[in-house]
Amino acid sequence: MALFASLSIIANYYLPLSGALAVHMKKVLYASLSIIFSIILIIGSVLLYLDRDQKIDFSKHLPNKLTICDKEINEKSAEYIALKTWLATHQLPWNSILVSFAPTYVYYGKDININVNNSAVIVNYSDDGEYKQVVHRADTTEISGKCAKYS
Repeated sequence: MALFASLSIIANYYLPLSGALAVHMKKVLYASLSIIFSIILIIGSVLLYLDRDQKIDFSKHLPNKLTICDKEINEKSAEYIALKTWLATHQLPWNSILVSFAPTYVYYGKDININVNNSAVIVNYSDDGEYKQVVHRADTTEISGKCAKYS
């Protein structure tokens, strides 16, 4: 109700017309402003949804083998154990993100890619056939490194 009262004030200020034309113009203005406000609310809701904190435990969903710097690692290797431990201790906050990141130090696995840079971990993963990308900003020194192909 307050929205329409505000729209009425705006319409009366900008459209001091009288008669049938003024009524029609005010209706068009109400409709246009209502559509604009609705679009703003929808975009704001989508942005808040994407930026929400998510608790995700990727350590439970790691495949048995990963590839890093063209080298295969498994559950017994030090790199794999360090990554799994890091993911288990950093379950929150993961945020959805739409931008792409340059590959820095990437663990490749079945249905999951884990890109580690100096201050964040970006995970691309399949969730029931739908690929998603999330980021967690934290210290990554214990799981990062350098690959010759990315230098």
